Amino acid sequence: MSSQAKAFILSCLFSAIGADKSQEIRGVSLKKLDLYQPLPGNKFACFNDSKSQYDFSVVNDDYCDCEDGSDEPGTSACSNMNFTCNNKGFKPAKILSSRVNDGVCDPECCDGSDEYDGKIKCPDICAKVAEDSSKGEKAYREMVEKCLEIKRGYIGQYAAFKKTTQEKIASLNEQIAEKKEKIEDLKLIKETKEEEDKKRQDDTTSSNVKGDESHIRMLEEKIEDIKEVVTDLQEDVKHLKSVLEELKLNHNQNYHDLAVKGAVTAYDEFVAKYSEIDIETDSRFIYEKIPDTPEFEASEDVTHARSEVYDAENELRNLEDDLEKAENKLATDFGAEGEYVALNENCYDFVNSEYTYSICMFGEVHQKSNKDSYSTLLGNFEKWEGSDYKTQLYSGGAHCWHGPARLAKVAIECGAEEKVLGVSEPEKCEYHLRMTTPAACQPIEQKSTLESEEQEYDEL
Repeated sequence: MSSQAKAFILSCLFSAIGADKSQEIRGVSLKKLDLYQPLPGNKFACFNDSKSQYDFSVVNDDYCDCEDGSDEPGTSACSNMNFTCNNKGFKPAKILSSRVNDGVCDPECCDGSDEYDGKIKCPDICAKVAEDSSKGEKAYREMVEKCLEIKRGYIGQYAAFKKTTQEKIASLNEQIAEKKEKIEDLKLIKETKEEEDKKRQDDTTSSNVKGDESHIRMLEEKIEDIKEVVTDLQEDVKHLKSVLEELKLNHNQNYHDLAVKGAVTAYDEFVAKYSEIDIETDSRFIYEKIPDTPEFEASEDVTHARSEVYDAENELRNLEDDLEKAENKLATDFGAEGEYVALNENCYDFVNSEYTYSICMFGEVHQKSNKDSYSTLLGNFEKWEGSDYKTQLYSGGAHCWHGPARLAKVAIECGAEEKVLGVSEPEKCEYHLRMTTPAACQPIEQKSTLESEEQEYDEL
């Protein structure tokens, strides 16, 4: 049975129900007609106060008698009411009562029932809308089915990802254990080489010291000999000074002996220049001239052994970093069935007039200026919000000027491809992104047209 035929049957069914109870009342859904049955004495009671009763003629008389507006379901008299377009042959819809008879054919009311005062003629296009809707629904279902097929492939990737990652973790643990053993062996070799190098240096230093001590003893003996010579010379100088001093004081100054006068003058110059001859006889200066023990450079064997330990420790750190990353990835929540693993670390961009927004799934979100390419971190993946796997939280972004750290929320919808649809900033430093992916698609519940129509009519 076609959807149009089912809708026709449903419309006839509700029409029959209404005919048994009362004729249709404008603006009231077929499911609520029983609320508009006249009370004894042809009275109408307001919904919010059953004691407030009026003659049934007040219903839709374009005057708001009841506080809750229940007496005017089909006019614009009461601002707090909704008008129901029954849209026979399609789905009913509700609009604000203020839109009734406003001279606009509202698209929600494909039957044109919202414009009945004759100002404008709104044709009944529900059959065409139902046909288009059926086509659109069919296209949507076909799109979802294709997306679900892609999603099943994503789920299959998760099984392979999990197996590969677990094997990688096991392999890394083995490599780390082996590397630690190797480092211990290399450290022993290094220590042995360093001890050998130290012994060689000690031997060389000891030999140099012995040679220096022998040289010092020889110099000290020469200094002692020089001291004796200097002492004799000092005695001679002292005697000579005494003779010349006496000559200077006792010679006859009136007797002009040029030789004596020259000797006295030379003596005065000597005394003025050398008041005291003091020859350093302390041998400590010898030790000051002896260089300190030289610093020996490590041998090639020691340098090589140290380099091997350094390289091995770097390799160990890299292995441990890889292990931590692998364990974190394995612990990441990729969805109820792992369907989002296919998006892991893939990046998607959205460009507007000012910025390029880039989201790397389960990684980082960035905002890059289109003018100077300056990039700002909006957040790192933290968690899923809720249990339906529809919203991701990326937190810990760069701080705003005099504000909090930036964060981004990514709302994920069902779609035929991975695509960022838009970006907004509803609050300072908080960014909202919308994107589509087949991973977010869910099977469409198979409901009959009658069930769907009945659900639309059930407003209470």
